[in-house]
Amino acid sequence: MSLTPSQLVYYGCADVDETDGTTVGGAIDTTTLIVFSDPTTVNSLGTTLKYVSTNTGDTTQMVTVTGRDSTGSIDTETKTLNGTTVVTGSVTFQRILKVVMSATAVGTVSIERSTDADVLAALPPGVKTVRRLFYDVSADTGTGSARNFYSKVFLSNTSGTNAALGLTFQILTQPGGGAAMQLAVASAVNDTGTATNRQTAPSGVTGAGFGDGPTGIPGTDLAPGATIAIWFNLTLTAGLAADATTYVPELLCSTT
Repeated sequence: MSLTPSQLVYYGCADVDETDGTTVGGAIDTTTLIVFSDPTTVNSLGTTLKYVSTNTGDTTQMVTVTGRDSTGSIDTETKTLNGTTVVTGSVTFQRILKVVMSATAVGTVSIERSTDADVLAALPPGVKTVRRLFYDVSADTGTGSARNFYSKVFLSNTSGTNAALGLTFQILTQPGGGAAMQLAVASAVNDTGTATNRQTAPSGVTGAGFGDGPTGIPGTDLAPGATIAIWFNLTLTAGLAADATTYVPELLCSTT
């Protein structure tokens, strides 16, 4: 059977980029996903949430959602799962920044809009977190300087039999409005490299460095069970207005 898109999974890393001044990067963290199920809607909710699992035994895990309310302030809500029975929330979120469970679940846990069955985030067994990159970053004042932020993501080939052949990454569209995104690929598969903090460029990337791509990986093909790290660089010009956007890179590969 050929490699399928669902077998190429974006995971987080051990040291996440939620604050300035702390180390970012490190090894892969397979309990963290960095792509929401509905990456567009999580930016424009204006509604409360629902929490539910596909397994009746998931009744002790607490789910904490962190997001912004209608005023822009960061707010949180914690709910305890009740198996396949829907648990309703009371906080009205405008957008979601991250979802964190206290423990992994047996079933798949879904966070949905209260107004319909739209799944915003799905946490399969073994996953505890879904979060976005560049948590709570902001531009400098209009008289200040451009700010650069760096975040590390892993792409894992979860297939046990097929390689991702000729794997490359690229950026097709830019956020715009004074924001710019670039990427760089780690110089080795399965790496554990770090950056001093999220405002310092990492070392240990391929010779091409940061750019729009397409950028290949060391060895050309990503073997079954292997991972490759991608570093993202977000540049915010001084005085840039706040915006709610989500970016997912495009990868290209072939399979047999």
